Amino acid sequence: MRTVEAHRLPTREEDVLQRLADDLDLRTQACLRQLGDLTIAVGESHLSFAGNVVYHTATEKESIPAALYYAGVQQLTLRQGVESGELRALVNILRSASDEGEQCSDDAVTLLWDQSLQRIDYTCVSPSELERRERSEPSLGGAPSGDHGIPWPSGHEDPGHEAIAGGHPEGRSDDWAFRVSDAPVPTEYSQNRFALTDVEAENIRMVARIEEVNSPQNQLLEIFFMILQAEESPAEYLEMASTMVRLLEYEIEAGEVERARDLLEQLRAIPSSKTASQPEFQAATDQVIQKIARPDLMVRFAAVLRSRPDVNLGELTKLFVLLGTPAAPTLCDLLGEAEDRRTRRALCEALAILCKNDVEVLIHRLWDSRWFVVRNLLYVLGRIGHQGVERALGEALYHQDVRVRREAVRALSGIDSPVSRAYLNSALRDSDRSVRILVAQTVVKRVDERGAQILWSVIESPEFTGRDAEERTAFFVALGRAGSDALVPRLEKVLTRGGLFRSGPEGGRAEAAMALAWIGTPAAFAILNREVTSVREEVRRAVEQALEALRKASENRKPPG
Repeated sequence: MRTVEAHRLPTREEDVLQRLADDLDLRTQACLRQLGDLTIAVGESHLSFAGNVVYHTATEKESIPAALYYAGVQQLTLRQGVESGELRALVNILRSASDEGEQCSDDAVTLLWDQSLQRIDYTCVSPSELERRERSEPSLGGAPSGDHGIPWPSGHEDPGHEAIAGGHPEGRSDDWAFRVSDAPVPTEYSQNRFALTDVEAENIRMVARIEEVNSPQNQLLEIFFMILQAEESPAEYLEMASTMVRLLEYEIEAGEVERARDLLEQLRAIPSSKTASQPEFQAATDQVIQKIARPDLMVRFAAVLRSRPDVNLGELTKLFVLLGTPAAPTLCDLLGEAEDRRTRRALCEALAILCKNDVEVLIHRLWDSRWFVVRNLLYVLGRIGHQGVERALGEALYHQDVRVRREAVRALSGIDSPVSRAYLNSALRDSDRSVRILVAQTVVKRVDERGAQILWSVIESPEFTGRDAEERTAFFVALGRAGSDALVPRLEKVLTRGGLFRSGPEGGRAEAAMALAWIGTPAAFAILNREVTSVREEVRRAVEQALEALRKASENRKPPG
């Protein structure tokens, strides 16, 4: 309906109409892919789909539903595979059938039949129903109710015209005896019945304005890029490429991520096609893209993305990466401005790519006063996993915010170096329980005798006695996975004698059995196999529970199938 109404505008520009036609085609194809063939039922003042009214208008003879209804159309069906040319033809049919300004003597059925559309079908009502509709058709302009439709010849003579023999209705229409004086005299209503309300007119003008300022057509862009590819002077290339700044600004400010990504990708590919002065063309391209990566535009972009939940995370990441390494400082700063979690995630992924070989820009900002900025930067450093940044990550282990400390632990766990392990071992005594458990779970990723000894020293400390069962279990599992047979005698003593946590005879038995099960060496299993039949119930129960936990953990690690 929007496309039809736009064709009625007295000042309709072809590029606007083309945009509307392309949009109609795109939306129709998407609808057909989702729903299959689309059947629209026709009412006197409405159109409906699956019993639901999808378009309603005042009951006027010239409305689109009325034009179809009184012509006898019962329903229209758009079938899968309908082509854009057929959709344009349907738009013209609906406009002509409902617009007296076209001076079209054919009704909607005649127009549909004449076009012979392959994938647009229509169903008509029975002749009796059509006759009933014609009798009830609203009369306009004072014309008699029986004078609707085509003025079939009456057989009478008219001065200045030859009589139609017998008045047969199959005579030529240009021979019909129809006087100009017989035409209804235009009234004020008939002259203005096609006028839009103020709201409707403003809506259509708004649509037209939106279409006029929308991004250039693909054909124009193709020509533009062809010119850039053919340009042999770096200076003139820079001047021409600078035009892209405004185009990209528009797409970015509109939140058109995929469109902006596509334009940037094409622009970045041009210097590689040059046979001479390639570095100069590359420098010119980088200069243009740096204008796009300026802070004020990126902040506006982040604000727009808050209202775009449908933005593809992968496309957004690619867009940030295409801005290039010089944009890394701006992207780091944007982490503090972006309120949307998806945008921050895309920024982090892009920075992990852009800063892979230069992490100084990230480390320099670890002293930001905003905890969430520091945490995101630590995440990026962890993704990169560079040796040599352990000191910066280690210092983050003393950050006042526990969320930052946890992220520092994760980042350090991705770097396999003695320095990284030393920092992680020191974090086993962090003041926060969640950090300590995370470190213990991190240590289990590698066999580390020194780490095992530090774990044991923490376990033996007086403060460990007051920690809850979850933390104690996490530490003993870590002890088992990091330790070796050197710990077996100590754990055997705890298993058989208890009293490690000064909490009665069972204190530490279950945890010691768990550690032995995770060590998993023949020496460790020999003790478990012996004590599983122990006469002491508390020892036997501890071993059974440890073996069952190990079995379940092993099953969970097995790949499906």
